[in-house]
Amino acid sequence: SQNFARLVVAQIALLPMWGMTASTINNDSATFCAVTIFLWLLLVKFKDNLDKRACLWLGLAMGLGGLCKATALLCDGAALALFLLMRDGKGILKNKVAWQSALTILLIGIVVVSPWHIRSMLLYGTWTPLPQAALLLVFPPPPAIPTELLPPPSAGKLVFMAHPAFVSVLASANWRMFYTLWAQRDWLMQRTPDGPIEPVQGALYLFFAAYTLAAAIGIVLRWRRENHQPNEARLILYPCYSAFVLTWLTVLQVALFMHWGWSEGGRYLLPAFVGFSLFLARGFQGLMSERGLSALTNFWFVFGIVLNGLSLWWLLSYLNPTFGPK
Repeated sequence: SQNFARLVVAQIALLPMWGMTASTINNDSATFCAVTIFLWLLLVKFKDNLDKRACLWLGLAMGLGGLCKATALLCDGAALALFLLMRDGKGILKNKVAWQSALTILLIGIVVVSPWHIRSMLLYGTWTPLPQAALLLVFPPPPAIPTELLPPPSAGKLVFMAHPAFVSVLASANWRMFYTLWAQRDWLMQRTPDGPIEPVQGALYLFFAAYTLAAAIGIVLRWRRENHQPNEARLILYPCYSAFVLTWLTVLQVALFMHWGWSEGGRYLLPAFVGFSLFLARGFQGLMSERGLSALTNFWFVFGIVLNGLSLWWLLSYLNPTFGPK
């Protein structure tokens, strides 16, 4: 519906994170655009016919997204794989056209993106210049985690996962990823390292947590009402969901085993944020009537503008004077 589409757009466009990313030199916004274009081409424009022309455009979108950030390759690959599996079901193994289309898209994407990653291999000895496990020593886990008791990164993932503190580390990483997805660290009056949680910070977290939980409940109710039957909407939504989930898991494993700074970098989830926004809007569509959804969308427009204004005020009144050039 129109209200559903407006809510999806509002949740994305008015995300305070974009203000932060727009004020720095980074690749998050470009990656989001590239992944979103790929998803639109795959799930809307060419969903009924992945011919040579469609494969060319999809491969170019995948490759250009990969040049922005390697995460785009994961998002696009997950969406493409699930789309083909859902579309063809058990017949996917015998569908040579589907396999040819997928391989063509991947090949074009590889051709476009490979020069950059070959350069990284020649310069850094790795396909992507991502910090290695030793950086756990530079970016240690939060103070609440008994860092002195954790095994060294060189001990390996299995040793770390078997450690008694791993559950606490895992919970902390997920919480911080969710928390900073809505507002980058220190962007909306985050707490200082030794200070208490600020009232605005706590209120925003509780709101977004409750908002996400309500959407999840709506998804479950809608799923039960539809009697588990597949439909065209799921053929569009599920690939978008899969892109976001795979991105979350990728960032999580980096935060756990390679670079703890990522546990507070929700912006790394932005390439597939369209999937999360669709999930939220779909959930509230299952909870509300069209009138209620319209009211929620209008609320989001007002709330988002206020939230961005608060971010701008905090930037000008505290962040720039405190951390900017003197």
